[in-house]
Amino acid sequence: MVEISVIVPVYKVEKYISNCIESLVEQTFSDYEIILVDDGSPDDCGKICDYYAEKEEKIRVIHKKNGGLSDARNYGIKAAEGNYIAFVDSDDYVSRYYLEHLYNAAVRTDADISICGFKEVYEGEETRDQLNARITNGAIQSFDKSEGMKALITSDYVLNYAWNKLYKKYLFEDVQYPIGMLWEDIGTTYLLFDKAKKSCYLSESLYYYLQRKGSITANTSAKAVNDQYCQLVDRMQYLTQRYNGELLPWLVSQLCCIGYNAWSFRMTNSVETLYQDSFQKAIDFLDENGKKIFKDWKSDISYRRKMWLYFYFRPLLVIIIKIKRRL
Repeated sequence: MVEISVIVPVYKVEKYISNCIESLVEQTFSDYEIILVDDGSPDDCGKICDYYAEKEEKIRVIHKKNGGLSDARNYGIKAAEGNYIAFVDSDDYVSRYYLEHLYNAAVRTDADISICGFKEVYEGEETRDQLNARITNGAIQSFDKSEGMKALITSDYVLNYAWNKLYKKYLFEDVQYPIGMLWEDIGTTYLLFDKAKKSCYLSESLYYYLQRKGSITANTSAKAVNDQYCQLVDRMQYLTQRYNGELLPWLVSQLCCIGYNAWSFRMTNSVETLYQDSFQKAIDFLDENGKKIFKDWKSDISYRRKMWLYFYFRPLLVIIIKIKRRL
């Protein structure tokens, strides 16, 4: 038994995986394991994982048939022996204080989920110096269940990402990542926060989020828009019932934004038959609710700007979108 299990889904990242693993091996926290889930990667990722497992007792490798990111995470959760679970994406890396400071924050505040800040790092700019820089314990913001959920839904302190967080393992007892869905964090993170009695945010950037062209989040597709819409609809229905409509303005804003994305995507791309119904529903939701967004001070300013352009300057917006897509 260990205190923390770190789960790293691995697929087609042979250029990045060593940097990720080495940042985890160098942690100042001692009582943890690293579970590398080779999701049927066709490159040399599996061999690289095995190489590190031979060198480091903390590392276990699971080789499995490709099933996608959600399936790999679920495999890792089942195999985890820790009281806490953390996720790291295999093209990202972390500060050597990542686990220690997240764990200390969770214990200090009796939180079921602890969250830290992160830095976006663009390919070619990342340096190992960032990992070795001394980081001192920063301020900790503590949330009860309602406050934590609001911080998540409003993107105040907390974003949907599975990573940059430490979770008590019990939260996953009846929660799994949805297999086959892109942007799977949207459909999962709120369920974990709904189960958590308390959460906390640590004002230190301990996670380094690599921005690269080939990553899932960097690519827009009809499936990505569809999956975001479907999961946001489920989330809005669930949370509206659980929190008495308190979060509705933000939930509506986010669905309207996906409606806008569906409309702009359809302007310059064909949409597969499989996704046409959800695209139309997303756009219909936008048409019905979008004008409320830019009048509502609670809505994100970027959402309000999009709604303003969509409803009052659509011909100009069409031209701008088409020009951008050609660049």
